[in-house]
Amino acid sequence: MDTKKEAGRRIKQAREARGYTLKAVCDQVPGLTVSRLSNWETGLRMIGVDEAKKLAPVLGLSAADILTVELGATRQTTASYAAYSPEEIHLIAFLRRRKLRPERVEKVIEEFAHLLKG
Repeated sequence: MDTKKEAGRRIKQAREARGYTLKAVCDQVPGLTVSRLSNWETGLRMIGVDEAKKLAPVLGLSAADILTVELGATRQTTASYAAYSPEEIHLIAFLRRRKLRPERVEKVIEEFAHLLKG
């Protein structure tokens, strides 16, 4: 797995799930430029730890979510963001801001997915 591309995919997916443009994110992170953020999202450059710490709260993620190769290594959940739609990722970010336990987040996501399927 290409770590730069995977981190970039997670950043872009979280940004789009929140409905943010590149500029909207950069406006919330002091010193971040659109070209730098774009380089991370496309996998041209790897985001650093300090940068991930500044960016993560804007996207509703943790720095570990952005930087680790396997998402499950940072959470007590086996679910991967790749399995979720943008709407579900937005819901995950919302629930994490509410400080819910990971197992409760999983349960709510399952219920949400069931509702989406009708």
